[in-house]
Amino acid sequence: MKLSVALVVLGTVWIGGCRSDMAGSSNRFDRADVNHDGQLTPGEAGSYVASKLFDNLDKNNDRRITSDEWNAGGSTMTVQTFHKADLNGDGAVTEEELATAAARSHQMANFMKGADANHNGAVTKQEALNYYASKEGPVN
Repeated sequence: MKLSVALVVLGTVWIGGCRSDMAGSSNRFDRADVNHDGQLTPGEAGSYVASKLFDNLDKNNDRRITSDEWNAGGSTMTVQTFHKADLNGDGAVTEEELATAAARSHQMANFMKGADANHNGAVTKQEALNYYASKEGPVN
């Protein structure tokens, strides 16, 4: 799966999550909020998403994702996306590079723009919940 698709999938459940699992989404938000200020920056959110994705991609557990691991199992992740994430061009993606790529992704920008109701550059737990609730529609 493409990195962008993986980020979208993770993004839809990592912070705001499904309203039917408010306790779980609250815990995810709290884990992502590294400095515990009640707000998520793109960097914090990117780090959280990357940590969830990284372990699945790093098949040999050497803390580096090679192009082969990136595209393992018939994945449709693209070479171009791999090279975007490989910020230092050494042929492998570290968790830090993946976090940076996630924080800079189009999907993260869309989430931050859509969820950041007061336009302060960070998203509170309530803003995240409101954002995902607006995407899911009413709960019966």
